[in-house]
Amino acid sequence: MGGDIAKLGENNNVSTEVLCKICGVLNCVVDDIVEFMPNSEDEVGDYIGEER
Repeated sequence: MGGDIAKLGENNNVSTEVLCKICGVLNCVVDDIVEFMPNSEDEVGDYIGEER
């Protein structure tokens, strides 16, 4: 998990499994540690029903 923490520090992607493990350690829920912010060039509609 240490490598995953480093990814977070470098603003890289991590899996939801990693987020759940972090929440388990911190005794919180994902909403407490995550905020969804689309890139400025992306539109929110691009994420609905579309594979990336």
